[in-house]
Amino acid sequence: MEKISKKSIVMIFLLSIFVAFSAVGLYFVNRTEPNQTTIAVDGPTNSGNWTDSGNYASTFAGGDGSEGDPYLISTPKQLALLSKNASSYKGRYFLQTADLNMSAYYWTPIGTESTQFYGHYDGGGFEISGIYVGTEASPQVNYAGLFGCLHAKGGGGGAVEPL
Repeated sequence: MEKISKKSIVMIFLLSIFVAFSAVGLYFVNRTEPNQTTIAVDGPTNSGNWTDSGNYASTFAGGDGSEGDPYLISTPKQLALLSKNASSYKGRYFLQTADLNMSAYYWTPIGTESTQFYGHYDGGGFEISGIYVGTEASPQVNYAGLFGCLHAKGGGGGAVEPL
């Protein structure tokens, strides 16, 4: 019997995790036309978007946005406030202070091509989970992700850390 290397075991393990997580969230696969497959996935628990009126906070948990006293983000609604007004925070600093579960609504990425994010975001070692990027009407968007577009030109560029 051949001996299996540690590298092979790790690769098999990682592949099995990938396959397992690829299946998570799949609700059904439906063939609608030849060579066309539609996949529906579980969506947010509520209808609407985080940036809809009433779904985002009016203020952050604290801070003044300076490097020494960053805006504090401790709830999903506060993170949605950042998304709603991303281009308004040029040179401002943000610190995440808790794990955030964003599964309640569709997520609008922080910054787009026309409203780039110029700030500095520090995740503080906390987790953000349950993001459904897009809108209820159009779940596929450009610049998809937690952050859609960071301004990186010149000295006033945006930053996200730690990565």
